[in-house]
Amino acid sequence: MQMTPGRVGERPPRAGNRRMLARLLGIQLTAAMVILGVPAITPALRDEFSLSRAGAGLLVTAAFLGVVAASWPAGRIVNAVGVRRSMMVASLGLGGSLALLGIAPSYALVLVVLFVAGVFYSPVTPATNAGVVAWAPSGFRTRAMAIKQMGVTAGASISAALIPVLTARFGWRTAVAVVGTLVAVLGLASANWFRRPPEVRAAP
Repeated sequence: MQMTPGRVGERPPRAGNRRMLARLLGIQLTAAMVILGVPAITPALRDEFSLSRAGAGLLVTAAFLGVVAASWPAGRIVNAVGVRRSMMVASLGLGGSLALLGIAPSYALVLVVLFVAGVFYSPVTPATNAGVVAWAPSGFRTRAMAIKQMGVTAGASISAALIPVLTARFGWRTAVAVVGTLVAVLGLASANWFRRPPEVRAAP
């Protein structure tokens, strides 16, 4: 089910390009809301578990260690199960991990959950990159990749704005549950609407 670009000279419909790029952007954005949202909840976690500065720093470390640990096999997994399924599993895992963070009773379990979230983040970049390569015409491909990558900073910005507001009003546990649910629903919707280019679907 590996996705490949269309044959030379073939171009998917422009409207289809835009729709698929928007869905890939949505996946990248919602995924980034989790991993790059960790700094937004760090002050609340530091107060909750009486963390030192080093302990607070390990929160981000745990999340990115998960990404590093799973990045090498992630590309092979995307090739094996396909772009759409990879993105659906990643979105559900990321949103679920963030929601489960809200019931973690100890600092050690918080680190484990963040590590798992990093593991689920690892297929997002290879899957969305493969989606861009499959859909974007060669002359637009680098621009499409740049647009898709805007989801990283956009997701981080949304988390940085949303999580502190929700935390101040409802507490950090409710805040991460709400954002995690939002990530899972929006990410699954974007992934579910993704489709392979027609010429790839028609290939044996």
